[in-house]
Amino acid sequence: MNRADSGMRHGTVHTVHDAVVDIRFAPEWLPIPTSLLISTGGKDAAPAHLRVVAQLDHETVRALRSPAHAPITIGSKVTTLANAGLDQPLDLAILHRALDQLAPRVTEPHDLIATGIKVIDVFCPLQAGMRVALYGALKTGTFVFMRELTQRLQGQAQSLSLFTTIATADAAVWRAMRQEWAHAMIVGSEVTSFQILTSGNDHTPFTQATGWDAVIGFSTALAEAHFYPAIDPLHATSRALTADTVGEDHVAVVMNARLHLSELAAADARAEEWRTTSSARLHRARLLRSYLTQPFYVSEAFSGRAGVSIDRHDTLADCAAILAGSHDHRDPQTLYLRGRPPQP
Repeated sequence: MNRADSGMRHGTVHTVHDAVVDIRFAPEWLPIPTSLLISTGGKDAAPAHLRVVAQLDHETVRALRSPAHAPITIGSKVTTLANAGLDQPLDLAILHRALDQLAPRVTEPHDLIATGIKVIDVFCPLQAGMRVALYGALKTGTFVFMRELTQRLQGQAQSLSLFTTIATADAAVWRAMRQEWAHAMIVGSEVTSFQILTSGNDHTPFTQATGWDAVIGFSTALAEAHFYPAIDPLHATSRALTADTVGEDHVAVVMNARLHLSELAAADARAEEWRTTSSARLHRARLLRSYLTQPFYVSEAFSGRAGVSIDRHDTLADCAAILAGSHDHRDPQTLYLRGRPPQP
């Protein structure tokens, strides 16, 4: 049995910046995020553990070493094993301190990115150079969203760094899903995706870092109801959502929409008779919730629906019209998983 068949993969340390280590492998041996690596160290140094958090290109991964100052030098040999034992969560304090090395800023965030994703461009506008935290349970769609955004931004020269967490209990399932999609993964593009192992699904410690420019929350309730993407507009924030960046009208639409959606969330949390209440405001909130669903390009083969992209100004106009009552005569289902509302 050769070493490739044994599950052992060997790489070499390329750069070291505090806790952040870049390692190069042969392309066919490139480990996926969450893989555990071990540096053999020098003859007098103890082995150092490194957890892969991102693939930078077809031959380089970025990892965090633990402990943060374990001895490791450029040129050190690194090995990954197929069976590395139980997954251990990353110390989030190490992650937060290492953000500047994990995702270095060339400039401050600038230039709005036109993602064509309705719920993002309106409620959580993104700018080139941002560091974005995504959180949600495994099956809420964070992985699909990261793939979709990577595909949409390919070739646009607008960089983003996306970070998401994976509970250690879900790590094996996530790796199987990642391997299943390996043929369609895009690495070395404008979007760098980071996956961080955590002890559970309490995302508060992860999202509270001051280094995030935007935070996007994915909702289990929305995913279970098949409202995709399952991004909760009430838990999506961005430093770009200001009048100076997107304009006063944009901010006003978002504030009005969030008020309607918060009332709908409160009604959904009450007894059955409240959930079926048909006031005008709740009806508009349900229309908006359906309108914010959208087919993705990466899901076309599974959903049977062609992916769509919507201009931000059109999305804003549609949201404003829904909230003003222009679509009160419609059933929410007529706005579900499509682009713009049907024409009269």
